Amino acid sequence: SKGINTITYVCHKIMLSQKLIATDISPALTSDSGMNAMSLMDEFKVSHLPVVEKGQLLGLISEDDIWDMHNQEKPINSILFKLKQVFVTFEHDVFEIVKMVNEHDLTLIPVVDNNRYVGAISVRSILKALASIVAMQSEGGVIILEMNKNDYSMSEMAQIVEGNNAKILSSYVSNHKDNNMIKVTLKLNVNELSPVVQTFQRYDYTITAHYDQSQSTDGLQDRYDSLMRYLNI
Repeated sequence: SKGINTITYVCHKIMLSQKLIATDISPALTSDSGMNAMSLMDEFKVSHLPVVEKGQLLGLISEDDIWDMHNQEKPINSILFKLKQVFVTFEHDVFEIVKMVNEHDLTLIPVVDNNRYVGAISVRSILKALASIVAMQSEGGVIILEMNKNDYSMSEMAQIVEGNNAKILSSYVSNHKDNNMIKVTLKLNVNELSPVVQTFQRYDYTITAHYDQSQSTDGLQDRYDSLMRYLNI
């Protein structure tokens, strides 16, 4: 029969805290001077830094914010009103993170858990995740499903995909804000996803997002290309 034995796929279980958060990027403190923050940015090769006080994220400071200070020797707490209020949690998947990074033109994005700052995700780590787990170099679309953990069946999902003359190139499982649920991301070898999406819906799957490469304004390739422009490689 068709199914899991007739396809080749890779299943990755992604934990942001383990896979994406940069452990070598230190946040700025409100008592740090603008010059100290600039030195940290230069060291970490980023243009933004989280500003943290007593474990709480206050926001993101940018290189431009510091250049606009009349005196870069002043502490960051003198320009707290300029901090950008943007962050992600463990529940955000890679694609949601990419979208936020692109929308706000960031070089990194902070991660918060239970209102506590836990680290930052750099553009470089996002790109590596995209390249490795979603086979970005190959053509095709992406479907993101959410389901109860007990309902997870890769063989059934493979049968649905192959029933529409498509193949799963790669897949990964990620966290959901509901501990009983998971998100499953499937990278397929076809650009036209409508037939596959409709079949998943007939089987009562919940589709949270889908991206095909024919989408010119919000397509996955556009997001990938935007990230590439950020990197000095």
